[in-house]
Amino acid sequence: MNDRLKWVLLGIFLIITGLGLLGVGLGGVLSIIAGICALIAGILFIINR
Repeated sequence: MNDRLKWVLLGIFLIITGLGLLGVGLGGVLSIIAGICALIAGILFIINR
């Protein structure tokens, strides 16, 4: 597995995690914030690598 693919997969994983946290977090503000942070991190990982 080359380096770029590894980072893209990590970014996709973070985005999926973020979406999951957003879905769960409809009840809790902290989950929403964590979900947004994970989404942003995932997108940045994909862009930067």
